[in-house]
Amino acid sequence: MARQTGTRNNSKKTTAKPEENNKNVIKMPNIEDKTTTEQTDSYTFSAEDQATFNEMLDLGIERKFPMDQEEVDKFGEMLKNELRKHIASKPPEITAKIKAKLTEEHKDSANPELGFIGAGNMGGTIINALKKHYDIFVSRKNIEALRKMTGVTPCDENIIAVRDITFLAVKPDMYKDILLEIRDELLNSNSVLVSMAAGVSMEEIKNRLCFDVKLVRIMPNVNASVGMSVTAVCRNEFVTDDEYKSVNKILSRFGKVVDISEDQFGIFSAIAGCSPAYVYTFIDALARGAQKMGMKKELALEIAAEAVKGSAVMLEKSNMHPQSLVDKVCSPGGTTIEGLCTLDEYKFTAGIVKAVENIVNKDKNISGE
Repeated sequence: MARQTGTRNNSKKTTAKPEENNKNVIKMPNIEDKTTTEQTDSYTFSAEDQATFNEMLDLGIERKFPMDQEEVDKFGEMLKNELRKHIASKPPEITAKIKAKLTEEHKDSANPELGFIGAGNMGGTIINALKKHYDIFVSRKNIEALRKMTGVTPCDENIIAVRDITFLAVKPDMYKDILLEIRDELLNSNSVLVSMAAGVSMEEIKNRLCFDVKLVRIMPNVNASVGMSVTAVCRNEFVTDDEYKSVNKILSRFGKVVDISEDQFGIFSAIAGCSPAYVYTFIDALARGAQKMGMKKELALEIAAEAVKGSAVMLEKSNMHPQSLVDKVCSPGGTTIEGLCTLDEYKFTAGIVKAVENIVNKDKNISGE
C-alpha cells in the first residue's frame, strides 16, 4: 500500500539509496568544478578537494574516536568552518551551485522518513532537533500551529503521518483513540511505532492494536531543547536490530541514549525526567542564598549554573565516586564541610532519596501496577 504525503492522494514515497560502505570517507556532493566560463549544469569536486576534506576527517580519526561530546562538537564545527572557507574560495557561480547541492543533499536519502502524531512541548522540541536531518511528516490537533511549523510536511490526517518510524507524541489519555485511528496504516506500512507516554506500557499498546506491532518506548527529558537530553529507550521483540539502531541514531541527535529495561522506566523518570526541576531548584536556592548575603540575583544565578555544569562534567570525566570528589573539596574545619553539615542537618540527602522513592511509586500508580 503506497504511503501518502501531506494530504490525501499525493505522490508515493521515494526509494532510499543504499548507504556508502566506506565509513571513513566523507562523500562530497556530486558537483563538477568549473574551470572555464562555459555554461554547464554539471559539477563535481576535484580529487584535490576530496583529499583536503578527507584530511580533515583524518584529524578526528587520529584523535582516536569516540571523542567526548565537547570534542565531537568542536571537531564538527571545525569541519563546517573549513567547508565554508572551501566554498567561499570558489568563483561565485560555482559557490551558488555548491550551496544549492549541499542543501539538497543535506538530508541523507538513506535515512528513514519520520512521522510525528502530536507536536506539543516535547514533540516539538524533538522535531526541531531532527528536521535538518530527516524528512518529517507531522499531524497535530492544533491546525493553526501546524501551519506555522517550518521544515516539515504538515499532514491533515493522523494516518498520513504514519511513516517508516512514527512517533506518538500525544498525551496518554489520547492514545486509545489515536491507536484505533492509525491501526490499519501501521499494520500495512510495517512502521516502527515510538511511544513517548509515561505510564503506558508496550504491552498495553500492543493489546490495543491487536497485532504484533513493532514498538520502541522512549523517555527523553527537557534538556533535549539544548541537545543534551538523556533518553531512555527499550524495544519489544518485533523490532529488528537494524531498526533499533536507526531509532537510537535518531535519538542521539538530541543527547545521550540509555538502553534500559521497561520495568526501570519509572526509576529513570525520577532521576532523569524529573531531576532537571530539582537542579533548577537547587541553582535558584544557591542564588537566593547569595542574594541574601548581598550579591545580585542575576549574577548569582550565572555563577551557580556554571558551577553546577562544571561539577557534572568533572564527575563524568574523573571516573571518581561522587563522595570521593566531595572529600577532595572539603578541607578540615573549612567552609565547605560547614555547608555540608548544614545540608545534613536539614536532611538534604534524605529529602532527595525520598523524592525519588515517591516519584517511582507515583509512576506505578499511574500505570496501574
